[in-house]
Amino acid sequence: MEKGSFDASLAKVSRYLEVHPRPLVGCDIDDGVSFDGEGAPACREKNVVALIESRKLLGQCLSLALYSVDRTTEFKVYGSISDWRISEDASSTSLIIISVPDKSDDIGDVLDIKKELAELNLHKPSVRFAILSDREAPKHVLSAMQSGAQGYIPTSISIEVIAQILHLLRFGGTFVPANSLMIMAGTPSAVESSQSGDGQIFTSQRQLMVARALRKGAPNKVIAYQLNMCESTVKVHVRNIMKKLKAKNRTEVALLASQMFPDD
Repeated sequence: MEKGSFDASLAKVSRYLEVHPRPLVGCDIDDGVSFDGEGAPACREKNVVALIESRKLLGQCLSLALYSVDRTTEFKVYGSISDWRISEDASSTSLIIISVPDKSDDIGDVLDIKKELAELNLHKPSVRFAILSDREAPKHVLSAMQSGAQGYIPTSISIEVIAQILHLLRFGGTFVPANSLMIMAGTPSAVESSQSGDGQIFTSQRQLMVARALRKGAPNKVIAYQLNMCESTVKVHVRNIMKKLKAKNRTEVALLASQMFPDD
């Protein structure tokens, strides 16, 4: 068949068929995708944020809302930690958001949250997680932080702000509501009553500076850059600070430090 007649036949076929390129498995192809030297789309590393929400409609709404402001992340909804753990997304999940309905005074009693957190810490202790809740009282924030959460996200803020918070958490930062910190700062604590000065609990000026940086939720890399220190040195200071404050994680350190340095 001559080229001219082949082109004519192809033109007739195109009137009835709409041909789309076959997408690559595991890749997202959009207007901003990059291509390799042979014209094939380059795969991006899969980035999943798991939303644990037993109420299916609310979970789907939250997932769609987050995707509308952050197209680089896949937001997957699961009814429980168990459902997420056996899914194919478990290995590529960078952050878990556990939604807690406003049904109880004790955050650990809502939908058996304590059991969910115990399962997560047992099987996937390295995965970072945060609590999404209607409540902002300091006791609920502290309860979540003591369970090992890296963040406490109130539902009173906008979806755009939540998306930014998720980026912060994924890259090693921490987050708690500012109004909860302000209330805590005005309440006498065991740390304040046991120390006559803000920095006496710390053995060096460097350790004090790291503690103040942790109060702001800064990750180790940022602290190392700001204080001109090695990241390994920062890690040592963080471990010592957690031990002195009897804190279980960085977020609890931030809460305690906010009481010690309310004027920062």
